[in-house]
Amino acid sequence: MQHFHLERFHVSLRRRSQFLGRDNLFLFTDQDGVNFGSGTTTIGPNQQIAAFLNESPFNGSAAAQTFTFTSPVPIGVVAVRGFINERSDFLMTALPVAPVGASSSGPIVLPQFATGGGWTTQILLVNPTDESINGAVGMDGNFTFYSIAPRSAAKVRSNLAGSLRTGNVTVVPVTTWPGVIPLPVVSSVFTFVSGGVTVTESGIIAAGAGQSFRIFAELDSSRVMQTGIAIANTDPSTATVQFELFDLAGAIHRLLRFDNSCSKRSSRRLRQ
Repeated sequence: MQHFHLERFHVSLRRRSQFLGRDNLFLFTDQDGVNFGSGTTTIGPNQQIAAFLNESPFNGSAAAQTFTFTSPVPIGVVAVRGFINERSDFLMTALPVAPVGASSSGPIVLPQFATGGGWTTQILLVNPTDESINGAVGMDGNFTFYSIAPRSAAKVRSNLAGSLRTGNVTVVPVTTWPGVIPLPVVSSVFTFVSGGVTVTESGIIAAGAGQSFRIFAELDSSRVMQTGIAIANTDPSTATVQFELFDLAGAIHRLLRFDNSCSKRSSRRLRQ
């Protein structure tokens, strides 16, 4: 069973199985946690379906906040948020798909937001549980409180006024439950508007804090293609971060270290 936030979405479901096709149940949930628009669809062995959520076989409506689906056999899924801008360009952003019941028990950090100077950041919050959850989103020096109905979702938008500002986003619970304190599944969408036209949209998916990571890196000598990284240190002590850039043969091409002060954020391009 899965959830993801609905705005203008394309969903692709892929089934790898030698057995006969079986029905997959789906339903939508509105902002009050009320389910509606349930149905079933069949995916044949080693087949896939792909459609926007307002299209057949899903036929969702603007009242939907999340989309939930179950399958009797394992399936693969990808979700894309689509936006047609002011000059009819179609902009796409990948979105997370979360197992129902999966939630974080500690503060969630998104290491980057951008707002002002034409930039806006939207924080998308999906409740993967069957209980209401409450919390706050810290961004741009302010906290915005949220309350999300069961199986529903919420959105927090940055203040786009003023010059460009960047930083990190923190999502924290504000109510105490017995045992684990649930948090929503969090992702964000960056939007840049120039001359009244939305020219780019991109997003990030919250990743748990850790001590070592690896990402795909790409850049060229003409600087047309670059890879950037943002790091947020929420620990009370200073973090010494080591970067290792590997070439195609797996050899270290470049090695550098820098100190990231406590409760601070840093962003770099690989060429810097």
